[in-house]
Amino acid sequence: MDGILSAALDKQVKKAFLSVVAGNVPAENLYQKLGFKEIYRYWYGKKNS
Repeated sequence: MDGILSAALDKQVKKAFLSVVAGNVPAENLYQKLGFKEIYRYWYGKKNS
């Protein structure tokens, strides 16, 4: 991740986004340590017919 983010900065990228399954605590902790913050959650549903 550090390499990817560093390369993005070298190319003057201003924002980075990613998605992680809610409840994936190891991933949530890693991304939080890298400075990412939750902006919103995806919601999935199924309509019964």
